Amino acid sequence: MPEICPEVRVGARIGSWIVESEIGQGAAGTVFRVIPVGQGAAAAMKVLTGVLPMESRRFEKEIAILKQVSHPRLSRFIEAISEPGVEAIVCELIEGGSLHNAIHIDINSAAIGCRLLPVRHAYQILMDILEGLDHLHRQGLLHRDLKPGNVLLETNGRARIVDFGLARLVREETLVTEAGQVKATLAYTAPEVLLRQTIDQRADLYALGIILFEMLTGELPFPGKAPAKIAMAHIATPPMKPSTLRPELSRWWDRIVGKLLEKVPEDRYETARDLIDDLVALLPDLVPD
Repeated sequence: MPEICPEVRVGARIGSWIVESEIGQGAAGTVFRVIPVGQGAAAAMKVLTGVLPMESRRFEKEIAILKQVSHPRLSRFIEAISEPGVEAIVCELIEGGSLHNAIHIDINSAAIGCRLLPVRHAYQILMDILEGLDHLHRQGLLHRDLKPGNVLLETNGRARIVDFGLARLVREETLVTEAGQVKATLAYTAPEVLLRQTIDQRADLYALGIILFEMLTGELPFPGKAPAKIAMAHIATPPMKPSTLRPELSRWWDRIVGKLLEKVPEDRYETARDLIDDLVALLPDLVPD
């Protein structure tokens, strides 16, 4: 059988699970679909692929956070496994694919591009993410790497936040390493992170603003390939209004996205709950019948 991750092969047994297939790869781990040795439902197993102490510590923190949080809009923790040469986290399997794939046509398909989500579905996904963030933030935690690839969809279209590898307590304050590198996905990174300022839950809400713009338009508000140019756009360039790219959108969407993407954290929504309240009140204006 072909090797798909160091020391992990299809058919291998890890703890009480059998590796069935590879789902995806990240910077610090590979995710596999696994099935229990006995009866039971399939699950997702993230296996640490890095060997650096920093990556191992990050993995340990992710396990601690998964044990701490429990909410229908967050990934559900099953167990942690530590065996010679293998460190793994097992979570509930979410079968509907990522939000990234729901927005963007698979790069392996014949067509490359994006599909516009129905506004009602974008609204529901936004509410789901906000409910998950609200729970995290009330626990004193920040996700710190919110992006469409870290939002998975159930088969019914409801959203779950996953991958807490960069999540930290609010009091830990920074997303910058001692070497000055930003530990997040640049396209979704708040200005205060890039400026190495103190961060709080509003950095997650800024990332959510980027996701919302992308859901509504199929585009990023600050596109580009040059990291320095993208960073400066986050810091200094006002975002385009979603209705510029999708004219049928309510102008209330422009206002919500604009507030989420304010450069100064104090000008954004204070909490996820504040935005939830606005979305409930504005539902008739945001979502056409």
